[in-house]
Amino acid sequence: MSLRFADNLVALNDVCVGLLTRMYEIRSILRDANRRPQVITNHMFAKFTKELIKRFPEYPTELEKVDPKNIDSLRKNGSEYIKELEYFYVSFCEMEEFNRAVIKELLELRQVMDGNTIENTPEFMFQVLKLVTNFCDLHLLLATIEDRRIICAYYAALYLINTGGTSDDNFQ
Repeated sequence: MSLRFADNLVALNDVCVGLLTRMYEIRSILRDANRRPQVITNHMFAKFTKELIKRFPEYPTELEKVDPKNIDSLRKNGSEYIKELEYFYVSFCEMEEFNRAVIKELLELRQVMDGNTIENTPEFMFQVLKLVTNFCDLHLLLATIEDRRIICAYYAALYLINTGGTSDDNFQ
């Protein structure tokens, strides 16, 4: 087996362990009522939250019609709310990048693994199985984070509110 694949597997496993730690921390924060982001717990934004959840992953284009009374509060405190949600949003984006990297690596491995068996490359196979196990653990943990969609939807909404409706090419 190529040394490049072995190095990539070790690096991906290390990243996965870091993401597992971060997702566990996020889940703990979101389950604690005192540490949850204010914007997703504020009852004043209940109508706006309901609309975001209903249309996720699409975004309601006419914000003023969704909740005209409270949209000004979102504009006024938008940068504060974005800072509050940024850690979560960036973590979820990094999770998506990690997913793509793992899938790409596993697809490349599948093409090169034809004649290799566990007996020929035990340490390499151990790293492959470790990555697959960590990858599954990460997705099972992510499934327990119930507020991930609303966090992403709010982050996108607040970003658009703060930029006046223009999007950034790098915005995900």
